[in-house]
Amino acid sequence: MANNLHILILAAGQGTRMKSARSKVMHEIAGLPLVGHVIKTAESLKPNCITVVVSPKQDEISQFVKPHKTAIQKKQLGTADAVKAGLANLKAKTGTLLILYGDGPLYTEKHTYKIIKGL
Repeated sequence: MANNLHILILAAGQGTRMKSARSKVMHEIAGLPLVGHVIKTAESLKPNCITVVVSPKQDEISQFVKPHKTAIQKKQLGTADAVKAGLANLKAKTGTLLILYGDGPLYTEKHTYKIIKGL
């Protein structure tokens, strides 16, 4: 993929419907946290950068996603606010932005590439 691709992964949600103290994106499926599957797909596209948006108390996610950057969504005010928090890390960048949800383990390189290229 071209070096002008930037990927934001939204992972700041509380996941309260999971009824768990653990963040939703850190629940495992097929031996990897949900966000891990999303990162693998994002990495396969060889983007310029991957930024994961987390909330202030999600250190477990921040540690897991290293070496990728994290952006802090200070207050959970919805999806658009999460994107806004992530965009702060990309102000000087130009190119294509792909936004993925951190709890989407079924994204594939083939499908995300089609999204980028406009089907």
